[in-house]
Amino acid sequence: MEADVIIAPIADNKMFYVMAQFVDGEINADVALHSLSASKLGQQYVFKTSKAIEKLKLIEKYYLSKPEREECRKRLIERGFEIDTKLKLAKREYKTGLYIEEILK
Repeated sequence: MEADVIIAPIADNKMFYVMAQFVDGEINADVALHSLSASKLGQQYVFKTSKAIEKLKLIEKYYLSKPEREECRKRLIERGFEIDTKLKLAKREYKTGLYIEEILK
């Protein structure tokens, strides 16, 4: 299927870490899902064609000051700790979920 625009969750290093653990069989699907639920990553938009790009309209520009950029960095670090905590708790609570090799049978 061809698409002009793709909308999908934003992927960051923590998401890749959780997914790698799932793919490597270290955690089950339930643990992965509950760990990722803490990420609150938001959506990303990919404009793949000229047709899609031509429809874009700049509404506003934002510039972040140095303190605002530092606050963003701080929140990213805090979110990482939230995901780590959620992963640890989910590993204890969801011991009976399916592992990747069971899902792909």
